[in-house]
Amino acid sequence: MAALPAPAYRRDFDAQPGLVHTLAPGLARVTAPNAGPYTFTGTNSYLVGHQSLMLVDPGPDDEQHLAALLAAIDGRPLAAIVLTHTHKDHSGLARRLRALTGAPLVFKDTQAGRTQGLVPDIALVQGQMLPVDGLGIDPIFTPGHAPDHFVLGMADTPFILTGDHVMGWSSSLLAPDDTALSDYLASIDRLLATSYQHYLPGHGGPIPQGPDFALALKHHRLARNDQILSLIALGPITEATILDRIYPDLVGDLRRAAALTLASHIRHLLATGAITETENGVLHLS
Repeated sequence: MAALPAPAYRRDFDAQPGLVHTLAPGLARVTAPNAGPYTFTGTNSYLVGHQSLMLVDPGPDDEQHLAALLAAIDGRPLAAIVLTHTHKDHSGLARRLRALTGAPLVFKDTQAGRTQGLVPDIALVQGQMLPVDGLGIDPIFTPGHAPDHFVLGMADTPFILTGDHVMGWSSSLLAPDDTALSDYLASIDRLLATSYQHYLPGHGGPIPQGPDFALALKHHRLARNDQILSLIALGPITEATILDRIYPDLVGDLRRAAALTLASHIRHLLATGAITETENGVLHLS
C-alpha cells in the first residue's frame, strides 16, 4: 500500500495582529500579539454577525488585543463570548470582556475551566445551535487537544472555526491523559462527518481544503503509533529514548511539546494493550 500523504503544513501566514480581516459576510478575524512556539503567529479571535455579534475566543489577557477587539466591536451589542476551549491563550480576556459588555460566557463546563476560575453563563452543548444576527453557530464536541474543546460551524456556509483541533501550521498538542489520542481521533472523524470544508483555526491561516488536511492529520497520528511500535519491537526501550529517536533535533519548548504528545501516544498504546510497561519505565510489546 502506498504511503498516505503527510499533512502539508503552511507557516507563511501573515497574521497582522490587531487588524480586522473580513473573511466572509458576517465573519471577521483579529489576531492577538502573542506569537510564540505554542501559539505560532498569535491567537485568532473571530467576530460573527453584522449588527449584533458573537465573539469566539477572545484570546490572551493583553491590553493591545483588548483595545483591538473593542474597536472591532465598535459599540455593537455582543450577544455571547464563546470559547472553543479554556486554555489561557484563548480565554484570558473572557472575564474582562464579560464585565465590559455584559455578554454571557459560553463554553463547556468542565474542571479544566474551573481550575482557572472560569464558569460558563451558558453551557455549550453539541447539537444546540447558537443564534446570532440571523446566523446559526453549530457546536461540535471535539476533545483531544483539551477535554473541553469544541469546534463551531457556521450553519449553511462552508466555514467552521476549528480552534486548536485542526490547525494548518502544526499538528495539535494533545492533552496528557489516557484518552487524549483516542478522543482526538474520534473528534477528527466527527468533524469529517460534517459538510464544512473551509477551516478557520485558532492559530495560523485558513485551511481551504479542510477535510483533506484533517484526514492527513489523522493518518499522521496513526503512523506515529506504528513508528512507536516499530521502535519497541527492536527491544525494550524507555519513553525518553523514543523521544530522542523520533525528535532528535528538537530543543526547548518544542521538545517539551513533543514529549507531551508522545506521552499521549504511549498512554493510548498502554490503554489499548498494544504495549506494557515495567516498574522501571521500560516499554515492551504485549
